Amino acid sequence: MAIWQFDFHAVKHGSTADNIMLWNIPFEDINHICFLKQERSWMDDTIQYGNLEEDCIEISLSNGLVESIFIRIDVRDINKEKISNICSYLKEINADILYDNRVFSANEKDLEEVIVKSNGYHFFQTDADIKI
Repeated sequence: MAIWQFDFHAVKHGSTADNIMLWNIPFEDINHICFLKQERSWMDDTIQYGNLEEDCIEISLSNGLVESIFIRIDVRDINKEKISNICSYLKEINADILYDNRVFSANEKDLEEVIVKSNGYHFFQTDADIKI
């Protein structure tokens, strides 16, 4: 992860501590990403949307089933539309946000709050140029 990125895992809503990272569902069930272009991943078992250095969603597969979903957001170019697109996708796949060992609802208010508190956001933003 680059210092200008905020990253988190998408976890299945209602997961417990024992199974929080497990999706175990077919890729087709969550392949609804239309706001980022699919790109080639350097890992054979990962489907990548977006650029690793910017906004990116990485979906790791095992035997054709989703194993994990990892999301990176470029805070140098953060805006309401980007937050809305990510939250809409998370809601569509019935996911929550796992960040810093805490689970947050996949809503714009919660995502904005955790981004604004992140180190990457503070490094690249000042009070004068906050865009979210």
